[in-house]
Amino acid sequence: MKKQLIIFLLFLTALLAAEPAYLKYNQAFGMKASNIAGYGIFYGFKPLPDLRLQASGIYYLFDSELGDKRHKITNYTIGLELQKDIVQQDNFRVYVMGGGYYYYDHDEEVDEDPFLVNNNSYNYGVGIGYEYFFRRVTLGAEIGYKLYNDHLNSSRNNIEQPQELIKETKLGAGITIGFIF
Repeated sequence: MKKQLIIFLLFLTALLAAEPAYLKYNQAFGMKASNIAGYGIFYGFKPLPDLRLQASGIYYLFDSELGDKRHKITNYTIGLELQKDIVQQDNFRVYVMGGGYYYYDHDEEVDEDPFLVNNNSYNYGVGIGYEYFFRRVTLGAEIGYKLYNDHLNSSRNNIEQPQELIKETKLGAGITIGFIF
């Protein structure tokens, strides 16, 4: 009976000490919407079991014509994020993160009063995130603090307006859905 109890305790200890199943997967892919580290499709890679490097990006084109007005919008984002796990459990992880993204926006109205705005936006932030694993599907959320610098160039009736520089800090948030492989 004593041997069976020892074997049972060793088995239980080994079971409790086992790593979470998601740690065997080193890559992640999905969709992200975060004003801290970027928007669009993301790809993540884990060089270490508790560290993930993640890149994201999206390209958007809108061209519409209504009567004699034409509106053209072209924009894209490119982001990079580093995540360091602080809690790893069987079906979730909590991490601290830091990252940033570049956002370009070209917004143009073509009619008898043409208007053009170009925005080069640089965004940086830090925060904390939570990711839940349902088998190989992941759902995540993050909250943090961000700084952004918008460099705006505009013109109205083909006359250049003074360049604007907007610097601001604010709370940031993000959500993700993806899968690990």
